[in-house]
Amino acid sequence: MEAAIREAEGKLEASRRDAEAKVIMAEATREAIARVTSALGDKDLPALYLLGERYIEAVRQLAQSPNAKTLLLPADVLHAVQGILGRPGGPPAPPVTAPGR
Repeated sequence: MEAAIREAEGKLEASRRDAEAKVIMAEATREAIARVTSALGDKDLPALYLLGERYIEAVRQLAQSPNAKTLLLPADVLHAVQGILGRPGGPPAPPVTAPGR
């Protein structure tokens, strides 16, 4: 019984630390956005820059995964990120077709 209580307390403490880490990461992201905005002075560009960085990192992690077999990427990453933000950035990129089609 006492072991189960200690285990539950350990899990609770781990959850608290995870939550604290998420708050710290969110604050760091907010600070990064503020600094990029200050440096670039554009309303959309800083967000696009930071989203693009995250997009590239996510693709990198997917590519390194031993389970990754196929990785599909949009032909125009900038338009894809702008689409994520809900701000279409011009005409859509032409569709990519398989070789020989």
